[in-house]
Formats: sequence, C-alpha cells, structure tokens
Amino acid sequence: LNYIRWSAEKSAQIHFKDGSVQTVSVEELTNYVTKITAESEEMAAKVDHAVVQYPCMFCQNGVQIVDTPGLDDEGELGQLRVRRSLQVMNGTDLAIVVTDATRAIDAGEQELLDQLRKKQIPYLLVRNKADLLPQVPEGEGLYVSAVSGWNVHELKERAARMAVGTEE
Repeated sequence: LNYIRWSAEKSAQIHFKDGSVQTVSVEELTNYVTKITAESEEMAAKVDHAVVQYPCMFCQNGVQIVDTPGLDDEGELGQLRVRRSLQVMNGTDLAIVVTDATRAIDAGEQELLDQLRKKQIPYLLVRNKADLLPQVPEGEGLYVSAVSGWNVHELKERAARMAVGTEE
C-alpha cells in the first residue's frame, strides 16, 4: 500500500515488514513498491507500506490517498496484497477507481467495482488516457487525460462533491 499525503516537499518513507524505515526519493519509489523488474518484485515482498509526501492538490485539507495494488494480484504475495486492499476498502470514504480508457474494464477492475457496490462504498470510475482515443465514448465513468490535464478539473470537482455527499 502507498499512503499519499500532502506536503510542500517530496519524500517517501518505506516501512519494511521487519519494522525498519528507509527514506528514499519519490523517483526511487518504484524500486520498492512495484513488480516491474525481478529485483523490485523481490524488494516489494519485504515492504509493508510506503508513505509518500507530495505536493498533490488532492491531498490538501487532510485528505489521504491510499493506493492499493488492486484485487487481481497473483501468487502468495499477491493474495496478501489483495487482503490488504479489501481491508483498506472497508474504511474508505470515497474510492476513485482509475482504469485505462484504451481498453475494456478487465475482470479485476470489474470485481473491484462489484465489491464497492456490494459494500455500498461511493466510488468514481475514472477512465484515464482519453487523449489516446479517437472519440470519447458515452458510458460509465469520467474520461480524463492525466498527460494533457483534460477533464482533471471536473474529476477534482466531482470527487469533492461526492466526498461531502452532494453528488452520487
């Protein structure tokens, strides 16, 4: 899990399962919390969670983002991550589920959406990479482009309205 909190300065603290903590640059974070390479996957198995301090406008006013690995993680380590994701979900005020708009929602993403509905947790489905589509389709979700910033303001506005209960 990655806990993202607002700070004027960027930093990351890696909390290992053995209780030790290491401060790394935000740019080094992927070496500890991803499965991009065999080395990073091996390191990720030793990590309990990461706390990222970042000047993220979403995190102002005490908002914390919890980045979970999802529900489609595989293997023994993956099953532990899935359990943690489900535990975090139970304490969530608003879930923002970000998916890739250039492809259909996959089984893991659909399972997550089903779980959120079942638990009656408010969620916002965000379809990123809309800038790569020839035309933005009609349908469930808010289409955005993180690269160009297109519709990101609407995402912030809608998330804020949902968080205070003025929009479903």
